[in-house]
Amino acid sequence: RGLHPALVVYDCHSIRSAVPRLFAGLLPEFNLGSFSGASCAAALTQRIERLCDATGLARVTNGRFKGGYTTRHYGRPHDGVHAVQMELACRGYLREPLGAVDEGTWPCAWDEGFAAPMRAVLEQVLTTCIGFASEAQPGRRT
Repeated sequence: RGLHPALVVYDCHSIRSAVPRLFAGLLPEFNLGSFSGASCAAALTQRIERLCDATGLARVTNGRFKGGYTTRHYGRPHDGVHAVQMELACRGYLREPLGAVDEGTWPCAWDEGFAAPMRAVLEQVLTTCIGFASEAQPGRRT
């Protein structure tokens, strides 16, 4: 702990943009969860929100995905452990068919160029998480 007074657990998954048996409509591309603010500092959530919002893609915080087991179990911001979940809607980085899928349409082909903007923002998010943890002072919890 002397070397790392704070750390960030970034738990990222992806999901089809539309899953009618689970929810109506389309998910936002970025679904950020902080267990309603209990698993990480508000300042970290806000930094990630700003990065997502700058893309022009849709973002929600603590909507359908407030944070799963990892976020809820490990997030202890008062102890310097900040856990955040990111659920990515596939259409943000894949040419995802939004209708019914079959063997001919799913999984869809990887397109490096199409995925590049999402990859770029995810790199920024990870850099932000590292920076946030690095700002913590020894002996002081963030």
